[in-house]
Amino acid sequence: KNFKSAQALATHEGKCPKRAAAATQHFRAHRDTYMELQEAENELLDEIKEEFDVFEDRKVEMDNSAVEPGLSPPHDPVPDGTTERQSRKRVLPTKYNDFFVISNESAFVKRRRHAHTPPEEGKTPEHFEPSSPSEATILSPHEPPSPVPVENLDEHSISQAQDDLQQAEADDTPPFIYKTKPDSMNMFRIYQFNMPSRIPDLDQTTSDVTDAPTFITDTSQKNSEQVFGQRAWPTSNDESNLLNPLSPTPSFFSEAPPPSLSMRSYAPFDSAAEFLIVDWSYHHPSNNSSSLNSLVNDVLRNPDFRSSIDALDTFNAESSLKKMDKFVTSSTLPQLAETSEDSGSNETFPFLSAAPDMWYSGEINLPMPHKSNQSEATAPQLKIKEVWYRKPMDAIRASFEEEIFFDYHLKSYKSFYNRSVDGRVERVYSEAYTSNRAAEMEEDLNSQFPSSSGSPGGGLSVENVIVWIMLWSDSTHLAHFGTASLWPIYMYIGNLSKYVRIKPSAYAAHHLAYIPSLPDLVTDAYEQEFGCTPTDAVLRFLKREIIHAVYFLLLDPDFLQAYLNGLLVMCADKIIRRLFPRFFSYSADYPERILIACIKYLGEWLCTRCLIRMPNVNLLGLTRDMANRERLRRIYNEQLLNKIEKAREFIFEKGHGPESKAVKDLLDHGSLTPCRNAFSTVLGPHGFDVFKMIVPEKLHEWDVGRVKDFLSHLVRILHCRGKKQVNLFDRRFRWVPTFGRGVIRIFHNNVSGMKKLAGRDYTAILECLLPVVEGLLPEKENKVLLKIIFDMLTWNSHAKLRLHTDSSVSTFKIATRDLGMAFRLFVTDICSSFDTVELPRERTARLKREASQDKEFRAQGNKKKTFRNDTVKNHMLGYYPWAVTYYGPNDSHDTKIGEQEHKRVKRYYSRTNKHNHAAQIANHERRVRCLHRARQRNARDQSQKARTRLTVGAWEEEKLLPTDPYLRYQMASEKRYFLDLTGFEHETRHDPAATEFLHKLKHYVLCQLYVLYFST
Repeated sequence: KNFKSAQALATHEGKCPKRAAAATQHFRAHRDTYMELQEAENELLDEIKEEFDVFEDRKVEMDNSAVEPGLSPPHDPVPDGTTERQSRKRVLPTKYNDFFVISNESAFVKRRRHAHTPPEEGKTPEHFEPSSPSEATILSPHEPPSPVPVENLDEHSISQAQDDLQQAEADDTPPFIYKTKPDSMNMFRIYQFNMPSRIPDLDQTTSDVTDAPTFITDTSQKNSEQVFGQRAWPTSNDESNLLNPLSPTPSFFSEAPPPSLSMRSYAPFDSAAEFLIVDWSYHHPSNNSSSLNSLVNDVLRNPDFRSSIDALDTFNAESSLKKMDKFVTSSTLPQLAETSEDSGSNETFPFLSAAPDMWYSGEINLPMPHKSNQSEATAPQLKIKEVWYRKPMDAIRASFEEEIFFDYHLKSYKSFYNRSVDGRVERVYSEAYTSNRAAEMEEDLNSQFPSSSGSPGGGLSVENVIVWIMLWSDSTHLAHFGTASLWPIYMYIGNLSKYVRIKPSAYAAHHLAYIPSLPDLVTDAYEQEFGCTPTDAVLRFLKREIIHAVYFLLLDPDFLQAYLNGLLVMCADKIIRRLFPRFFSYSADYPERILIACIKYLGEWLCTRCLIRMPNVNLLGLTRDMANRERLRRIYNEQLLNKIEKAREFIFEKGHGPESKAVKDLLDHGSLTPCRNAFSTVLGPHGFDVFKMIVPEKLHEWDVGRVKDFLSHLVRILHCRGKKQVNLFDRRFRWVPTFGRGVIRIFHNNVSGMKKLAGRDYTAILECLLPVVEGLLPEKENKVLLKIIFDMLTWNSHAKLRLHTDSSVSTFKIATRDLGMAFRLFVTDICSSFDTVELPRERTARLKREASQDKEFRAQGNKKKTFRNDTVKNHMLGYYPWAVTYYGPNDSHDTKIGEQEHKRVKRYYSRTNKHNHAAQIANHERRVRCLHRARQRNARDQSQKARTRLTVGAWEEEKLLPTDPYLRYQMASEKRYFLDLTGFEHETRHDPAATEFLHKLKHYVLCQLYVLYFST
């Protein structure tokens, strides 16, 4: 059927009764195509497996022929699950086969060599089950040397590493894919390149993932010195020595810390009692029953407090706070070192964390546009002083040297799930480091610095680690009364799991900077320079320039150097790694996203990701809309950069206004602004695309966006039906019972008023809306309304999922398509039947707004209101299914995380004197981080246990029962304790009985595996 216009086609698609059948047919066609692709890939993999089996059999025969009789092979063979070479194809039962390469579009469909893993010792194939989810099944024959502790480096190991690197460079074999064994949930991982040197959830126990009032969690701290030995303290920090394999370990200490400053030090405080008092005061600013209980249980009854209570005889709160302010990171930084005024000495306290973690007071200069200017360089500058910021690399380095490093994932991987029902394998999306963007960044880094080619600049090969930087920024109001506000920039490390990152107690948020607002004195400064007041266009231009001027401060030469060549850092496990910072995501609401993207607010091209014009943003879910999003994707290229530079020449050299016709003609296509982007200017020449960094966020676009708009218009429709319907609507909501722990709360106030509701409140209203509105509209509209609400609930449930699979992403796309149709159906079939006007509260707000603008004509009657689909919030919903695969699920980068961190700065503001609060908040942030580090160093296990602990920590030892001293050995009886072999080897390095223990143990285990392997 032909349609005269696109609008007619869109209307037909929204009302067509056969749309459900068409959707089912489309889904079946997609499924059939998917299955055909899967079968073709499986056939290709079978051919690869046969070639690899022949190659391995020949290799084993050559290795066995080269070994003398009676000696074990010198290298680990790669068993293939068979015993002898046969002429026919050797196939194990399906339940014992490994999945070599995943048969879907998101897997690595490359020609790789894979191998089976032999059964464990003592188990036959009939009852063999993989034991560890993180045990790799594939090892590269030319894998680069693993990172080693500094004290274990010698000339022999260095020369051996160089030989391995030369051999790897000469070998042109393709890189390996590392696959782990399936765990108890049939999930496994694939690492595209090298396996990481450590996996944080490898030693994860049941206590680490359980949370219930009757459970006792394991709070034992991981002491890395028990595994890797004492830390080496260098005497020089020369950057040239960092690439020398024989040079000392880089550190910010000029010498070893004094013996008195042990790992249980309370520095900078003189005693444990002083630390506990100050730490309690910062954690409990209000005097309530909870804080008093904490004072008694955590402070007064603490054994360390009672043993050092005499030190409080000279306690002074102000002096204790000054100790933290003077607690510098290193005596090698004279510009940061401060001496103790009380003692009069020149002694400085070294931070147990090696990296300097300081706040700096910077200054930004904004060029003021005017027609009298000759050029941008000579234009008068608006100076904004006291811009408080931290260097990003200092914060990153500090985080990798703290205890939180043990929770960092050092390599990205792709997680897969083997469905036990039909045997299909699906990709699983859960974290930032399991997303396509993380894999894309790691592949790009590996192409620049392959694992086998060593590190940039030469020297010893160290592990390259990408630091996925996730940014949040949002202005917040600090005071209940007054105009005090703060515009912070938060940085989170994407290597950390989102389940740890969202915990305020983890202190995972790094405050990078506090963006200043445009001062009120800008009018006086502008008038003093040019003799006239600035126009609104000039003020808007200066406001856009502020945020990028701050980012120019953050993207300093140190960051660029680390971005290009990496930064050598000794991590918390005493191993040197090279860190490469990469911007993973930027989460902000729409007014701040356009500042980062340098586009106009609600312009003709209003999206920060594509160039779809405003009249076409209401086509959510249609096939051509999804195609246009990819075809018209924004790209920050050289042509776009030249247009912005040309527009700035018009402003500063030719005297045109920032919003003059000449500038608009140049930048109107794409709704651009004449603002120089800091990210594209510094990192753009090196392949960084700022538009890829901007992510969709559910809080402002859905919860307080489309859901709020829908509920508001639904209430307008009920007002058209009469006050009785509105009262019935509120009464039914009051009947809704509570559900879960804070999931659905009691609706005390009238929902129709929608007064002071948060994002979670709108979500709760939507989840309870279906039975509430049933029967409130006429039968025809009621049936359509219930269908629309059901489609909204379906989409909402997909968007809230914390773990997605390929199947859920496919249904998410279908739900997005149905949601777009539902919104268009709401306009055509329901809204057109009612003459809706603004609500009473909306009318009051409009009159106040017009009165403040001093308008001569004010509409005294009710203004007509309609439901709109041509909004940017509606348009952004189409990116959510794609964002799941590219960035991870929404809860990993939602703006709720940044909103939660606002609570912390508001607590800091309550401690200030309300004058120059940004500097004081920065000082309080540093104090709290100092207290957190001291608390980590002195953490103790819980003394009271509600029940037997489920598991124990990896660093705890079993207490054996008394036994006969004449026995040669004593066997342990508990299975929940295990021995760290690396730590055992280090502790017994001087014991003749343990000479080459680890080598002999591996030899024994290998021989036993050979016996079991060939016997089965």
